[in-house]
Amino acid sequence: MLIKLIKGLHLKLFFLSVFLLFAVSIKAAEVPKLNAWVIDETKTLSKQQINSISEKLAHHEQNTSDQFVVLIIKTLGSESIDKYAIKVFNEWQLGQPDKKNGLLIVIAKDDHKLRIEVGNDLKNKITDPVVKKIIKRNITPLINQNDYYHAIDITVDKLISKTTVSHANIKTLIPNWPISLALICSLFALIIPFSLYFLSTRFFKKQLTLKKCYHIYFIPSIALSLILLNLFGSSIKSNTVTLIYCLTITLTSYINAGVLIFIVCYIKKIIKKAS
Repeated sequence: MLIKLIKGLHLKLFFLSVFLLFAVSIKAAEVPKLNAWVIDETKTLSKQQINSISEKLAHHEQNTSDQFVVLIIKTLGSESIDKYAIKVFNEWQLGQPDKKNGLLIVIAKDDHKLRIEVGNDLKNKITDPVVKKIIKRNITPLINQNDYYHAIDITVDKLISKTTVSHANIKTLIPNWPISLALICSLFALIIPFSLYFLSTRFFKKQLTLKKCYHIYFIPSIALSLILLNLFGSSIKSNTVTLIYCLTITLTSYINAGVLIFIVCYIKKIIKKAS
């Protein structure tokens, strides 16, 4: 009886030791050091492929300050992909110090798991539906074909396009018109009302006042806006921005002309009173 109890105890201790050994061996994956834009611990990508993706991410960070990083690990161990991605994201503190504009692509190769962790400041540009769509259409099909490079490369392109459109690279949206264009508009704003005024003194039965001539100019000022929009709108990505600029230039010139005409009319009144 005693021998049976000892044997049973030994058996239980054996299974317990095996279980503990197994539990220790399946520990959570460690967080590697952040020393590059692409960290491949599995050696899945070639150096040339890593450099190609890294160049894109470096260029994007330089232009927008958004920090994108790709991490490929062998296995997650006992941790879920969601928890591991958040842990890495927080430990690396991705994004600029004053912004939460980081993004992490994690691929656990042996576990066939992946996650795209997006910083809060980018979530209005790279939404959850966008991420799910990219994973479903771009990453998963290519990874299933064991084509990790193109899966990551295309995903990076898609994510960059989402943020660069939102950042709107102001230089490409705002027309780089010379200041002389605004000066030309201002000259038109002065020439047209004064020309109407002097023409009315010679050829019209009823002489127009400068104020009336100024108000008449409002219609050509809007026409000038539309002409500018037609001339420059095709070379600019945002027609809305172009229209705003056209209207701003023409209406500013309209106001400038109004101020000058008011001064001229005021001086005329003073001269009349003096005479």
